[in-house]
Amino acid sequence: MKRWFLLVVVVLFFQGASQAQPEKFDIATFTPPAGWERTTANGTLSFFNSKAVPGGTVFCQIVLFPSKKSLGAPIDDFKDAWNNIVAGPMRSTVQPKIETTTDDGWNLVTGIANITFSGIEHTNMLVTATRSGKTMSFQVKMLGGDYLPVVSKFFDQLSLNATASTSERGPTEVATNVVGSYTLSDYEFLPPPKWQVQKGDGILRIQSPESGCLIIIFTPQQSSGDLEKDAAGVFETMYRGWQFQKTGDQRYTLSRGFTLQGLEFFMMEGLMGKLAADGSRYDGFEEGAALVIKIGNQTVIVSVRHNTGLFAHNDCMGKYEYWRRFFNSFVVKNAPVAKNSTADAPARIIGKWSLAESGVAVGDYVFAANGNYSRGGGVGSSSTTADSRYEYLHMTTYAFGGDGSYSLAGNKLSLKKRGAATELAQIRFDKVNHAGTGWKDRFHILTMGSSGETESRYEKQGR
Repeated sequence: MKRWFLLVVVVLFFQGASQAQPEKFDIATFTPPAGWERTTANGTLSFFNSKAVPGGTVFCQIVLFPSKKSLGAPIDDFKDAWNNIVAGPMRSTVQPKIETTTDDGWNLVTGIANITFSGIEHTNMLVTATRSGKTMSFQVKMLGGDYLPVVSKFFDQLSLNATASTSERGPTEVATNVVGSYTLSDYEFLPPPKWQVQKGDGILRIQSPESGCLIIIFTPQQSSGDLEKDAAGVFETMYRGWQFQKTGDQRYTLSRGFTLQGLEFFMMEGLMGKLAADGSRYDGFEEGAALVIKIGNQTVIVSVRHNTGLFAHNDCMGKYEYWRRFFNSFVVKNAPVAKNSTADAPARIIGKWSLAESGVAVGDYVFAANGNYSRGGGVGSSSTTADSRYEYLHMTTYAFGGDGSYSLAGNKLSLKKRGAATELAQIRFDKVNHAGTGWKDRFHILTMGSSGETESRYEKQGR
């Protein structure tokens, strides 16, 4: 389908290399990119490649979606696919640049747009091919890099069979969304680099071959109506017979809030040790987490088990592109969003915030009601008051100058330091409770630095 790809080659700037044997998925015959990671999940087949470069990480992903019955007009097939594959899951209103053409009897519609998702702006291309009452979609996601030849060769060698039986589909079918009824095929996420994704009976397993760390996502379950109770039940099931390895306020951590998609969640985390059968020693250690996400009257259950016995485990917890990026990227397609989780951000951010983790260079923050902020410094004389929802920091001098000014638009934070360029970051609020010591406001700030994406956590002071 060479003419198809020539339409987009002037817009996208990929490079790479590809050489492998032809394969079939659904009605498509293609040659997979050599050396790329393969994933079969959520009814799709995808290929992924990432590279570390100065200043961060670049990646490219090619996703093949199963064919389905056409809506009639090729442009209608494209709009439907764009809404379900791109705009809906990524909560984007960006309109793509569209090109249309024909190739070997297929009516092709290609749309391209730059979209920000999980704090990362990347190029998103979607192609729909329509013929004989069928339509099939292909998606390419790209962040930087030099991937043009590998993507070009992939589409050059791609062919579609309009008469192929639907029995030739890939390993799973994409389920039709029904309000209030969700399946594994409704989940969208970015797996950690080099982790393997496998679909089992009612679960998705995302596992690291190097660290032994494991994420298991279950088919949505009926909720008890109490997310804290649900999360505690999952954690207890995961670690029955194990023991907490820390004491005091570090024994376990609870957190609650809303995902970037806007779905309510509750999570329980802790460092656990497994006793040997005779109770004389520990046989293993894990950092575990039980995450439940509310969708209507159901919950998505995510079990996370980090093997602390292997050095590669440090990447899972310490590098953003592993567990934290997975959490931020997780989306349930067509799920009803409970609320605008950033509506109260301008009021909520006011106060003094302390870094809640070690090994991060950025110090504490102060955000004042007059729109100014400081980083790493004191605020002088101040006091706090609290109501049932928040704590408030009151400055003795309203003319607090700080280091510069800040502004919030949704979950986008702009920091304008005096005499410097504006810094842009993405933030997410939640609440944290350290082993029953009480709930505190916390915010997560995602920034891009010389070493790539970094997310740091800050807890509000003054309690």
